[in-house]
Amino acid sequence: MTAPGKSGNLKPCVKSILEEMQTIRCIEHDGHRRFITPFVGEQITICDAFDFEVPEGCRPTYTSRKSAKGKRGRPPKPQVETS
Repeated sequence: MTAPGKSGNLKPCVKSILEEMQTIRCIEHDGHRRFITPFVGEQITICDAFDFEVPEGCRPTYTSRKSAKGKRGRPPKPQVETS
């Protein structure tokens, strides 16, 4: 199923499209701050196919950051020598 004038590889079933979009959530903290979960995978493809605008900040832009120290996690405990 593709939108008119668009080419894409969407699943041909409306049910599968709805299931894919069902995981998107809008979370509101204390009535002040609103957060929408990021759109991932097929959700971006579906929005692009139907010319839906993805909310600002919801496109996946995550890139992993490497630490300058090399190893991740908790550093080892200092070695204590006993006589």
